[in-house]
Amino acid sequence: MKNIFIKFIFLLFKYYDNGKQKVIAYERALIGLMIFLLFNVCTVLLLFHFDLLFPEKYYSEPKNLYFIVFSFALFIFLFLRLLISKQLVLSCKMTNIEMKKGYFYIRLYIFATITSFVI
Repeated sequence: MKNIFIKFIFLLFKYYDNGKQKVIAYERALIGLMIFLLFNVCTVLLLFHFDLLFPEKYYSEPKNLYFIVFSFALFIFLFLRLLISKQLVLSCKMTNIEMKKGYFYIRLYIFATITSFVI
């Protein structure tokens, strides 16, 4: 599983590794993966009616809901940053054919994630 995350972040890193934002390409790749993991977690929580486990007062106010989502997103980001270092991403090597196949799979994953979240 860690290898899949490394390749995913490597492909996003290569995508963001140009122009003015080259300096923050690694962080943007982590944030991109974090957003889609957050979408997946929210989809699973909604599927299993996780909102019924908490009293309504915790998520009825927008500031509480924002705090919960931000805290969870921060936890995912820090976990990914500890799990996958920048040197590990930079040491990953892929051929152009593997990269094109990887970008196709990323697009497919994004489409499936957004579709499942919306449905």
